[in-house]
Amino acid sequence: MLRKANIFILISFYFFIAGCNIFPPGETQVDLIQHSQTPEILPSQADVSETTGINSVETENATSIQIFDELGISLNVPNELFVLKEPIINLDNGQELDSYLLYIQNYGYPEGPSSGDFQIYGFIQFNLPKLPIEDFKGMQFNSNGEYEYIDQIEIDGLQGYSAQFSGPRNRFVYLFYLDGHILTFAVSEPTQENKIRAEEIIFSMQQIDK
Repeated sequence: MLRKANIFILISFYFFIAGCNIFPPGETQVDLIQHSQTPEILPSQADVSETTGINSVETENATSIQIFDELGISLNVPNELFVLKEPIINLDNGQELDSYLLYIQNYGYPEGPSSGDFQIYGFIQFNLPKLPIEDFKGMQFNSNGEYEYIDQIEIDGLQGYSAQFSGPRNRFVYLFYLDGHILTFAVSEPTQENKIRAEEIIFSMQQIDK
């Protein structure tokens, strides 16, 4: 029972992170959820890997296949959206990642607007204990009405959840089981138009060889 409670807290923690404000690039508060007592120094926007042809493959329908090597996945992203990739290196071992952040949004690109109305914020934390797939698939949520809905989904063999928070921070949230870790996507602003747009991207996810 105690182990189940700890697993529930772990998964609920990812929903909590996704339900918080979507932070603009360079201001994500990763240090709040890391085990290390040393605050993580996040890259500024100038240091972020801006993907405008790097690690991407152009397609014939005005989209690019964006490859996220460290995660072993790809996403099909419309060319008018800006993609940022932020691998957070472990301070003690430069060969390991503590976490990985990604942003897909309609602002923040060079000479473009500094704010907009669409963002997918992706997050995975590697320095947390690995979670068995059986426990991830068997979790029950929404006992306190915190979510408008939670549905189980599967994309290219990856088990996950699709959800929307209740209340003022009613983000659309998607969690996926990725090699013992939880990959989280949160969508803002939470409009139906943005939900459709985001799911076209998220549901295009494919696993690739790392």
